[in-house]
Amino acid sequence: MWLINTTTLNLECFMFPNVPQYEILSHTWGDEEVSFQQFINLEEAKMKGGFAKIEKTCQLAKASGIKYAWVDTCCIDKLSSAELSESINSMYCWYQRAHVYYAFLSDWRPEYDWVDMKSLKDSELNIEDPAYESAGSDPSARPLRWFTRGWTLQELIASTKIEFYDRT
Repeated sequence: MWLINTTTLNLECFMFPNVPQYEILSHTWGDEEVSFQQFINLEEAKMKGGFAKIEKTCQLAKASGIKYAWVDTCCIDKLSSAELSESINSMYCWYQRAHVYYAFLSDWRPEYDWVDMKSLKDSELNIEDPAYESAGSDPSARPLRWFTRGWTLQELIASTKIEFYDRT
């Protein structure tokens, strides 16, 4: 398991059962996510838009006294089919063992009111539909992207401590 040292921002490899405490980020992928290969070169990684999420996760973990963090985009070598397969099969365990699970709701806006968030029937939920993102629609009527991911339920069930964050 690759973890990010929250002080040096270097990746370090650990084998179970000798894995230190870590905090984990759950998020939706966007443009310019930082891959494992890119993260090895921090100067290159810092130029990617997704680096801010990684850096903030490390800052939160460090402030909590935790020396390591895990972020799926840069802590899995997706060019290695064996590592990718092992990671997918271990994901529940990794979320379960995390000290804190940070859920980053990238499309949440402070002006939204949780009470105003309307639920949609499964048949109405299609984030690929252009109407989902139409300029005239009320953003608070759409479900947040994070809740539409396939991994969300597994992560919520596995985790013992969850903190939600938005862009602010």
